[in-house]
Amino acid sequence: MKLADTCYNAGNKDRAYDELNSFPMDLRDKGKKEVFERVCQKIQELYPDRKEGVLDILASQVSGGMAEDSLPKLQKLLEAEPGNTRIMALLAEAYRVSGDVEQGKEMLLGILRGNPGALAAVKGIIECEMEGGSPDGSVALLQQYLPVLMESGCCAEAERYFTRLLDHNPYDIRLLDGLKTLYEATGEQSKLADVLV
Repeated sequence: MKLADTCYNAGNKDRAYDELNSFPMDLRDKGKKEVFERVCQKIQELYPDRKEGVLDILASQVSGGMAEDSLPKLQKLLEAEPGNTRIMALLAEAYRVSGDVEQGKEMLLGILRGNPGALAAVKGIIECEMEGGSPDGSVALLQQYLPVLMESGCCAEAERYFTRLLDHNPYDIRLLDGLKTLYEATGEQSKLADVLV
């Protein structure tokens, strides 16, 4: 951190930024939470216009299972930039990881209201509904967003969603119809034959 301070004071702000962003996750992994928090705070204070580094650090926190620590920071960032979809998506994931699936779904729905084809949000909302929602809600979302998934080349993910739901509802005709549509579009004749039986 001293090197970063020296660089910053000498006017080499880009190098100072790089130095500050180079080690926060090491600090966190070593259990130095207070120093980690200070570095994150310093980055935000010195570089209020550079959100990407802070978001990368927060994304690592969320993926590392420290969602509760990142939630207040992400909420504060979203207050400053209400339409930032990266912050919203990261906040949705943090809510999901911390067990608040409903709040996560609300964030994802906010993204989809502004951009109905946002693929990450589509996948996220389907995953959230499958984890904490109803089977009917999951099927409805799959039916609604199947065209988006197919157009984006995410046929394997769509198949995984359908088959996961079929494991619990093997005779749901809507799921079989969805797989039929998917296999017709991808030309997978053997799988299509299995669904038509």
